Amino acid sequence: MLPTHNKLMLNNKEFKVEPKIMQVLCYLMAHQGEVVSRQNIAQDLWPESITGLEVVTRAVFELRKILKDDAKKPRFIETISRKGYCFIHDIEASEHQTLLKPNTSSLASRKLLVLITAFVSILVCAFIIFFLLPKNNERDFQSSLLTHTGIYADMPAISPDWKQIVFVKSNSDKRLISQLILLDLTTQKQKIITAQDAHYRSPAWGKSGRNWFYLRCTSEGCGVIKHNIINDTKQTLFKSKYKIFSMVVSPDQKSLMLVIRDKGLYKLAQLTTSDEKPVLAFINAPDNSNGKPIYSADGRSLYFVSWVRGGTSHLYRYDIADKNYHLVSDEFNNILGIALKTENSLWISGRRHGVLAIWSLNLNSHALQKEFNASPGEFITDMTTSVEAERLIYRSVKRNNNIEYFGEQLAINVDGINSALIDMNAVYSEFNKVLYFISNRTGAYEIWRSSGKQVEKVTNIQANKIERPILSKKQNKLAYAIRNKKTTEINLLDLKDNTLIKQFKLPHKVFLLSWSNDGAFIYFSAFENKKYNIFKLDTETGEQEKILLNSGLIAQESDDGGLYYGDMANRQLMFKSSQGEVKILFKLDESYGNLMPHLIKVIGENVYFVSKKDNLQQLNVYSFKDKTTRKYADLPKDAFVSHIGKAEQVFVVYDLHINDESQLVYLQQ
Repeated sequence: MLPTHNKLMLNNKEFKVEPKIMQVLCYLMAHQGEVVSRQNIAQDLWPESITGLEVVTRAVFELRKILKDDAKKPRFIETISRKGYCFIHDIEASEHQTLLKPNTSSLASRKLLVLITAFVSILVCAFIIFFLLPKNNERDFQSSLLTHTGIYADMPAISPDWKQIVFVKSNSDKRLISQLILLDLTTQKQKIITAQDAHYRSPAWGKSGRNWFYLRCTSEGCGVIKHNIINDTKQTLFKSKYKIFSMVVSPDQKSLMLVIRDKGLYKLAQLTTSDEKPVLAFINAPDNSNGKPIYSADGRSLYFVSWVRGGTSHLYRYDIADKNYHLVSDEFNNILGIALKTENSLWISGRRHGVLAIWSLNLNSHALQKEFNASPGEFITDMTTSVEAERLIYRSVKRNNNIEYFGEQLAINVDGINSALIDMNAVYSEFNKVLYFISNRTGAYEIWRSSGKQVEKVTNIQANKIERPILSKKQNKLAYAIRNKKTTEINLLDLKDNTLIKQFKLPHKVFLLSWSNDGAFIYFSAFENKKYNIFKLDTETGEQEKILLNSGLIAQESDDGGLYYGDMANRQLMFKSSQGEVKILFKLDESYGNLMPHLIKVIGENVYFVSKKDNLQQLNVYSFKDKTTRKYADLPKDAFVSHIGKAEQVFVVYDLHINDESQLVYLQQ
């Protein structure tokens, strides 16, 4: 047993386990013979966290699988009805029953080594539990809920005296109509500030605490409102035809920084409120700015997050006087929120190396310190605080995606697959009757599989994001892409024993399209010079070859060695024969809407594709033989199709987003 390495040795085999699972095993061993409840385990290992008891249940389930421990006839972990668990295995047990199986020559030396190793393991476990393991609160933070799940709460802003917050309240995550609510932190009483007649966003307090600033948005545009708290009067400072995503007020209240959405891009713009007719001054920021920026304590600089193509986040500082920006950090896979901690440090909510947490960043030394772990499936955004406060109020979001399918009855039980968190990007092996999908139910994203009623985790990679996987034609291998800070990793997985065959790193984001019939290549598309091109990746050497320009959407080999592909310039489905002859098969006109990879599949003499128009979504089929198009099936308007396939009949597997839950949390020491 190697607790510090998160490994178990059993019958000369090595098993890697997740940190939380190792923590539970160490805890149970440290309390050998005692009955401990799930509540006690969770509270002792992760005090003051929002981690649910299901984490303990899942850890015990995973341990039993590794130890081959029957819950009905346990040798290691016994379930005590309505009380908890008990580690019943005798650590001084014989060599045939021990967790640790040393290779020594005599029985006496074996028993001695077992005793020594077990004793050391318990000491190491105890040391890890009480001293080394992150307890979800590196600095003993305590969290408490300020709102309940009956409302959708976001964009909190704390008053200068820390007695009240104003936040946005809506009925769902659609947020077409919302209103501002004032919450007293002492009495928990709420007061409605605005009518429910528009979408209100980004409330902020003036420095004196006598004014609120916020956005009021309708279908005609957005207005910047200054609301006098004392006499309850409102003044419109600026009206914009653009949709304003967020707003932040400078410390002296003389300027505002806005994030504006224009033609699908998010742009930073400064607004000087002291001008008689304020005019937007756009900032030439790198990449695609998004999220809520923050001013430095002196108001001379602005910190903001940009998303690089491919999904990674960069943190920048913009110096207002000289109009220059500087890279502050590219250490995060994804930054969800920032707040000013001190004059020289920031709070950052983000995912780094697969861990989603609240971090502190020293702006002088660039040192990072993890302060508070997010619970599995939790996204921490919209942090509000004040300089040197050492406490935060933030928005906690739980997102739920379910996997559904249309068509013939597949050998899967979606009710048994779907968790309360994100389950998505599923592909179905009709040969093996197995569903492979992505889930963040353990905190980070992993690949899972389901056959019948059994659901099990396939990988242990703690990924920030996993793109939709693709099955080989024989359905014995799986390819999936992981986007890291600067590269994309393409992993090839042998599905017989769930082992990693190959791993290739590419410098750009790619869309995996399909395997070649013989499994020697993988086709993918990549965005280059403002257009998509199709590449062929050698699954043995990792060499890549660009084979088609301004092409994408689909790259699928025919049975006779030809290639179906998408002509992106003319929105056409093309076919290139093995002899090099090229012909147009089907025109995908504009009426079908925007098409994406995996929304189109050639099956036999037909091509099936998904179209979306007038808020309706459907699966269509075009016959190469008859040259006709017809509707095959209606799909939910919010469905995201991940797999079109055929067993006895054509089926569609898709993701369906369930409304997010958003609550406000008070975090303090």
